[in-house]
Amino acid sequence: MNPSLHPDRKGGMLRTTAWKIAAAYADRTGVSADDAFAMLLAEELR
Repeated sequence: MNPSLHPDRKGGMLRTTAWKIAAAYADRTGVSADDAFAMLLAEELR
């Protein structure tokens, strides 16, 4: 919630969280969930 509380934290988010954000954006804007994901998030594969 507040990045200053975790100054040493590095990394992204869980994939399920990313899809939940994309799905919520898709619902509000009328775009597909896949398009919303592509618009909002950059996925780094390791």
